[in-house]
Amino acid sequence: MPRFGEILNSERKKDFQEVVKYYQSFKIADIFFEKENLTLLNGIHKLASGLNMLSLIKNVPEYARPYLLQLKSDAVQLISCAMVGTERGLKLLERSLIENVFRYIYYYHHQIEHNLLQTEPGSYKTFKELCEYSKKHPFFKDNSTIGDSIAILHSKYSELSKTIHTATIGEMSVVEGIISLHKPLSNVNKEIDNFGTIAQNIMYLLVCFHSKDLTSFSFDELRVVTLLLSTPQKKKSCQLT
Repeated sequence: MPRFGEILNSERKKDFQEVVKYYQSFKIADIFFEKENLTLLNGIHKLASGLNMLSLIKNVPEYARPYLLQLKSDAVQLISCAMVGTERGLKLLERSLIENVFRYIYYYHHQIEHNLLQTEPGSYKTFKELCEYSKKHPFFKDNSTIGDSIAILHSKYSELSKTIHTATIGEMSVVEGIISLHKPLSNVNKEIDNFGTIAQNIMYLLVCFHSKDLTSFSFDELRVVTLLLSTPQKKKSCQLT
């Protein structure tokens, strides 16, 4: 049974195979095991594993931890979307991932605003406000590359919002019944690229945000956290830690 627990890089591939076997055990024809689907699934698994490793950081404030756990939950839920081809669900969760990483960064240092949000849900920060706050966050002041990641995620969020709100007929995702609900993703390679960009920049923000905390991580633990980062991002994160 896949656990998404505290797995090191040396164990992650084995855990990924357990995820695949888990879905194969259902013996449902509408679960897709083509090479492209497995590539997308593997990327999602890397994100879930990295987020889980970050969730083990002990000094994350308890009021902020739910936002980090929601990020991991979004990643785990993406797996079923990739396996059974629910394209709209995939985009909804990708959008949620982007929003939640900025919510986590904001509420990490805003306990009063977090508490207020629990009693007055209308007091939430808009996505634009969350992005603007992240651009000015002191944890990122010595990192000129953060602005690029924030801009990329902001752009992806806008694209996904357009799809979710079905701005044009071509962006609609119409399902006539349960039988037609599960089908191969219309363009898996495009989804791989899109998800890869989102996941890479989410993890980069979090690695930079927690750069001081990561100094206590072992080499193998750091590999799990940085699996999705580009080579320049890995070099920059090494300088920070």
